[in-house]
Amino acid sequence: MIREAQGPVAHAVGSSPDNKLREALLKEYGDVANNFRGLADVRFKLLNLLPIAAAATAAFKGDKPDGLTFFISLFGLAVTIGLLVYNARNDQLYDELVGRAAAIERAVSLPDGAYANRPRPWLDIHALGHTWNVDHRSAVALIYSATICLWLTLGLASILETLRQYFVGIGWDRLKGSHALFVVQLCSFAAAALATFAWGQRIVGEQVSARRKLLIRLAKEAVASMLATTWDFPMRAPGERAIRLCACLARSRDFLAELHDLPLCKELTGVSKARLYRKEKHERRRLLAEFRQARKAVRARSRFFGQLTGEELQVYIPVSSPAMRSAYLVALLTDLPARWIFDCWAGRRISISGQAGAVTKKTWEDDGRIGLRKPPPPSRPARRGS
Repeated sequence: MIREAQGPVAHAVGSSPDNKLREALLKEYGDVANNFRGLADVRFKLLNLLPIAAAATAAFKGDKPDGLTFFISLFGLAVTIGLLVYNARNDQLYDELVGRAAAIERAVSLPDGAYANRPRPWLDIHALGHTWNVDHRSAVALIYSATICLWLTLGLASILETLRQYFVGIGWDRLKGSHALFVVQLCSFAAAALATFAWGQRIVGEQVSARRKLLIRLAKEAVASMLATTWDFPMRAPGERAIRLCACLARSRDFLAELHDLPLCKELTGVSKARLYRKEKHERRRLLAEFRQARKAVRARSRFFGQLTGEELQVYIPVSSPAMRSAYLVALLTDLPARWIFDCWAGRRISISGQAGAVTKKTWEDDGRIGLRKPPPPSRPARRGS
């Protein structure tokens, strides 16, 4: 007997389930597990081939880097970045497969299954002032970072060696000898390591974290806005605020905030003001065009679902809870998983940004709800003579 599930799979296990429904869930569970193993196999194959290819190229490049080495390193860098992007997309599918498998396990009364009760990474290593998280993605990021650093080192070394030979040819005798070649390679490695760290840790890492927090906030606000919609069949069209939020969520961008944060040119004068104004005007037009295109697509989808009858709409939104219906509708309008959207609205996926889920002053004062206490004010040093 399958118990009634809570959450996005509740439609699949109603109050009177049958064996056919259980078989369908178990079959889907097998497909999800196979896809999960397939993504894991692709990841390990790439991790096996990529470092070996990079190391072999570095070993057979010769004693002195030349122009051919530069083009080979440029090709290897492009391929590595492409594989890194492919792996990032696989991580998204990987997370969704794990979540879906866990939901099916709970639906068939297996709350302690391999996916529903999957342990989190619990080991951290502290060394050299840095905390190293022992998990799959940290290891994958290290391998890709090392490979990118190697390709950058080869490319920079070929450029610096070409410059060194040029200056030697015009009479700079100090740049002759093996020590100069060693300095070229050392400087190339240092610059490549610094660029890899700055690009990977500072730029990409911060953008991924900010985008994740933004999506959580937009999903939460979109579901809350959809809850204001009357859920009598046929469905009433969502409001304008819900349409705007879904358009931003579909493109993973907060267009309204970006338009508001465009730089103003009131304090500039002359040519600088004119150039900045033209640049701002072009950026504003581009953002508005992209936002209107996304809003048009969301409105078209909402009109389609609004024209369906009750039985036809239940094929797309087969749940009865208003919150779950709102999550399903947002998912249909944005092509995002309904379970993830519902988790964002319910607070299971908490953002630590200042816009959603942050420990604000109100949160600290609400100690009865979350069990926190307002921190005491910092003590001031006593004045002399007091």
